[in-house]
Amino acid sequence: MRPSPPDLADLGALAGFAPELANTFASIASDIALVIDAAGVIRNVALGDNAIGQRTDQWVGNAFVDTVTQDTRGKIESLLKEVRRAGVSRRREVNLPGVGGAC
Repeated sequence: MRPSPPDLADLGALAGFAPELANTFASIASDIALVIDAAGVIRNVALGDNAIGQRTDQWVGNAFVDTVTQDTRGKIESLLKEVRRAGVSRRREVNLPGVGGAC
């Protein structure tokens, strides 16, 4: 018998704080944090202390899947499906193209 997942809190009330939260999370826990809307479009980019050498400001307004390498696109599509289904997703490592490189 599988245990049932814990009830997930409705975090919709925090949506207005998403850019600030992303900046905080990126600065303490990661290289980068993205605020992505329900359609998978990047709305904000926050960099941690270790900047990744990308022109991340150009990602805003673009689909997340279009910012990663071809071999990572399936991971992004799975991540977005998981978020739509469960409201959260597990951590993912993705590959980004090199500066000036093609996806």
